[in-house]
Amino acid sequence: MSPVVSVVIPVFNRADLVGTAIQSVLDQTGVPLEILLVDDASTDDLSATVARFPGAPLTVIRHVQNGGAAVARNTGIARARGAWVAFLDSDDIWLPGKLEQQLAFLTARGLAGGCTDYYIRRALDRDKVEERHLAYRDELTLKDLVWGCYVSPGATLMVRRDVWAEIGPLDPAYRRFEDWDWLMRFTRRHALGMLGRPLACVRFSARPARQQVMEGLARLQSHHGDLLAREAPALARRFRAGVAMERAAMAFHDHRPIAAAWNVLCSLALVPISNLAFAKVVAPRMRGAAYGGGRPRVVLPGSSS
Repeated sequence: MSPVVSVVIPVFNRADLVGTAIQSVLDQTGVPLEILLVDDASTDDLSATVARFPGAPLTVIRHVQNGGAAVARNTGIARARGAWVAFLDSDDIWLPGKLEQQLAFLTARGLAGGCTDYYIRRALDRDKVEERHLAYRDELTLKDLVWGCYVSPGATLMVRRDVWAEIGPLDPAYRRFEDWDWLMRFTRRHALGMLGRPLACVRFSARPARQQVMEGLARLQSHHGDLLAREAPALARRFRAGVAMERAAMAFHDHRPIAAAWNVLCSLALVPISNLAFAKVVAPRMRGAAYGGGRPRVVLPGSSS
């Protein structure tokens, strides 16, 4: 049977984790699918993990040289046969029914792509997870995406395959924020569906590399900031506020409180009222969410307790 959905899983040295991701895809029902596992020049024993799934609709595509997430996803998209392309990071999982529910939501609304709510699993708490309820409308536009990329597209995004020819591939120049860049390009032409059900679980384990974050933000500001400044100055201010809040988050990760506070103040100076970036980045940390405190916890199906 021809696949309806092509699932792209980029992987680099995560042979110990990607098997769980693959199994969560194989546990999906109601939607014919194929899995395109893009090995981005791993040096661990990925073949042993793949061997655990004999007969699965699984194709492994190997890169000789590591190119990063954008390059790996572009490779998977180029090989996709399904009418839809969905993404799953190698250390994340889907919950049962994710594909079926999301596909029904997108087709019923005639949308070209969309994301879902998700759970967060932090490195120090393997069983319990936090629900990430984004409280967005059912359809997002560029006005929403200028604030930041908070929809975890690496684990929740599903897009019609033909749209990639229209929008273009992920930009391989980004080692971080390639998803934010692409979704801003996407929402210039299409609304992004937002299914308000947590249907994926995203693992937060390693801190982002500071150089990659700062280079990605600079590239975003240079491209989208200048474009928005010419087209829509109000959106440009919101975008600059969102970028400043991402810089604040990086400083927070680096334990540089003065730099974090300065960037928060810069963001609020640009947009003092209804600053969505503040709500998504800073407010959860003020509630203790960054270290697992102060928020309700849930247990995923199949977790021990």
